[in-house]
Amino acid sequence: MTSAVKLLKQTDKVSKWQDTIERIAEKANEIKEQKKMEDFMQKRLSVFTDAAEKMKQNKKRA
Repeated sequence: MTSAVKLLKQTDKVSKWQDTIERIAEKANEIKEQKKMEDFMQKRLSVFTDAAEKMKQNKKRA
């Protein structure tokens, strides 16, 4: 949260504290969406890696 505030303070215009809070909330939502997408992609990738491992095990058994 503090890093987001530091980033937002580097703007040229002077804004009211409400505007700053709104921008922080928007940035937090963007970060949450990005995290959700990363988690989704990680789960999807794990499905493929698990399938590859199972295929290796099946080949060794055969």
